[in-house]
Amino acid sequence: MTLAFILILTMVLVFIYRRYVPVAGIGNFPLHSVSYSKEEVILVDTRDFQLSCRNPIKCAYQLPIPYLKRYIHEIPSDKHVVIVASDYEGKNLGARFLKQKGINVIGFHMMKE
Repeated sequence: MTLAFILILTMVLVFIYRRYVPVAGIGNFPLHSVSYSKEEVILVDTRDFQLSCRNPIKCAYQLPIPYLKRYIHEIPSDKHVVIVASDYEGKNLGARFLKQKGINVIGFHMMKE
């Protein structure tokens, strides 16, 4: 019984950590300070398609969180990445996943919808 409780508690804590604890080493980048040149910084828009089509970002890879695993090969791993997200959960999930895959995430930008 205690083993099941510890297992469930661990799963809940991992879930909370992945979604709500900020990712270390990435800061807030205003879009006007990010170079749109594909040679320096890549923008990865992790917002849902319904949100990103209303306010598209020029030169950004539009990959919502559920599609990141499937299309990770489209993001060059030798470039710096700035994540564009609509909420902190999406920013944290996207940044953790990309860092796990060896992509250098240097910042994020929160889009107000």
